[in-house]
Amino acid sequence: MRRSVFLCALARIRAETIYKRRKICYNGGMKALREHKRTAHDVSRIAISVALISVCSWISIPVGASVKYTLQLLAVFVCCASLGAKRGFAAVAVYAVIGLVGLPVFAGFSAGPSATTGFVLGFLPAAVLVGCGRRLADKEIRFRFDLRIAMMLGGLLLCYAVGTVWFMIWTDCRLVAALAFTVLPYFVFDLVKTALAAYLSERIGRIQ
Repeated sequence: MRRSVFLCALARIRAETIYKRRKICYNGGMKALREHKRTAHDVSRIAISVALISVCSWISIPVGASVKYTLQLLAVFVCCASLGAKRGFAAVAVYAVIGLVGLPVFAGFSAGPSATTGFVLGFLPAAVLVGCGRRLADKEIRFRFDLRIAMMLGGLLLCYAVGTVWFMIWTDCRLVAALAFTVLPYFVFDLVKTALAAYLSERIGRIQ
C-alpha cells in the first residue's frame, strides 16, 4: 500500500517536472520566434526607409541657376519620427554609408564625399533627436504635434551646424560665405518641409 502510494507520488512529480520543462521550452521557443519576427520587421522597415530617403533625394526642384530643392529632409524626418531613435539612426547610417562608398543615393544621383556631405552626416544626430521626439509625443498626447515639430526644428539646426562646419573645412571659406551658400537659399523651404514632416508623422502615428 505504502509502496503504491509512493510510486504514484513519484510518477506525479515526474510528470509535473516534464510538463514544466516542456512549458519552459515552448515559452522560450515562442519568445525566440517573436524576437526573430521583430528583428525581421525592423530590418524591413529600415530598408524601406533607406529606399524612401534615396528616392526623395533624387527628386529635385530647380530654383534659379545653382539652387535645387530636394525632398531628402522631408523623408529623413518622416522616417525617423516613424521608426524611433534607434531604428531611425540605423536607417540614416545605412543611407550615409552606401552613399559614401559609391552608390548614387545622394541628391542629383551623386555619391561619395563632397562639400555638402556634412549635411548628410548631420542627419545622424538629427535622427536621434527626432526619434526621441516620437517617444515624448506618445506620452504627451495634448502637445503631440508641438513636440514633434520642436524636435524636428532642433534636428534641422543640427543638420545646419554639422553641414556648415563641414563645408567651411572642405572649401576653406568663412562662416558668412558658408551660410550664404548652403543655408540661406534653402531655409524657407526647409521650414516648409519640416512642418509637412511633422504633420505626416502625426498622421502616420495615429495609424500605427
